[in-house]
Amino acid sequence: MSPSWRERLQVELGAQALRVRRLSRGWRPRVLADEQGALVANTPEAAAVALSATLAPLALRGLRAEVMLSGDWVRLALQGDAAALRGPAERRAAATHALRRVYGDEAARWQAAACDAGPGLLLAAGVDAALVERLRGTLQAAGAKLASVQPSFAQAVNRCRRWLGRPGWLLCLEPGLATLAWCDGQGLRTLRRHRLRRSLREELPVWIEQARLTEGHGEAESELTIACRGALPGDMAELSLATRVVALDGGEAR
Repeated sequence: MSPSWRERLQVELGAQALRVRRLSRGWRPRVLADEQGALVANTPEAAAVALSATLAPLALRGLRAEVMLSGDWVRLALQGDAAALRGPAERRAAATHALRRVYGDEAARWQAAACDAGPGLLLAAGVDAALVERLRGTLQAAGAKLASVQPSFAQAVNRCRRWLGRPGWLLCLEPGLATLAWCDGQGLRTLRRHRLRRSLREELPVWIEQARLTEGHGEAESELTIACRGALPGDMAELSLATRVVALDGGEAR
């Protein structure tokens, strides 16, 4: 049976909060239950405690759980020369190599995964293996099964792939956090993460200029695609770039 025709669980884990939704079966699922919880710390242990408490009111036996991780829990890197890679094992090995190149020996304790970032390009994502195992165990204790773990930025790339065939900026926007990438029409070429401390109208031009000067890629006036989880910033209308918005929590492009 296709997963689309089963009820399922969707977990969104941020730095300080999480959200759990039970979704109906079908291509256009309805929200059957919606619970939210808070984390006392940004650690795998705190995430497991908060998830356990949030799952308690829900009947979960046999449900498959899809976990979306905010950028606070994930490290990202781009890997070129990926066209010759064969199969998942080689892709994971390439992802691990890319993460170690950027982050050093710390990447040894991460669980690595990869998705396509363009022809011959991989987007590597590293997640603390202890976090994954804590989430798996907590879900299992509640009667559910961990089906997938996906970073928000990987979800943003997949949701926005139709617009990545032409030059432009991709901004994945989460509460207090932004990941900015430049696509040259073939694939992602630069990738930078930023804390959102002021208004997006003030911060975004600075981030774009930093990317252009340090990486040598990008055009300041190119169109912008924003993939957003949660409420949109109030100053969206003041951005000078031609902008489209894709909601990562179920909405359509605007």
